[in-house]
Amino acid sequence: MTALANDVARLRQVLARQNGPTIVAGHSYGGQIITALGTDAPNVVALVYIAAFGLDQGEAIGALLSQGPVTPALAHLSIDKQGFAWLPEDDFVMLNALATSAAARGAIALATAWLREGFAAQLA
Repeated sequence: MTALANDVARLRQVLARQNGPTIVAGHSYGGQIITALGTDAPNVVALVYIAAFGLDQGEAIGALLSQGPVTPALAHLSIDKQGFAWLPEDDFVMLNALATSAAARGAIALATAWLREGFAAQLA
């Protein structure tokens, strides 16, 4: 996960490879991606939001999250020099109810870092 526009473009690439009707599901930031996808994505027949952000035009996740106290999910978030946000493994496991298996560690490696720009991106 880098920037909203890049993530939407990548989803469009994946969808272009699908044959037939496709249901797209998004969780958390994934909701922002599938909302930004719009209604013209090839073969998409439904969008499913699973504990996901469904933003209105002009909204950004970071702006919404800054309206109240820091959530437990983001309490230990750290930003590195490249602008990537990192969630500690213990927090990720707790939030996602994953076991400490090799598969869970792989999911953690893929999902615990994302570019801070994703929090600031406004839905067009």
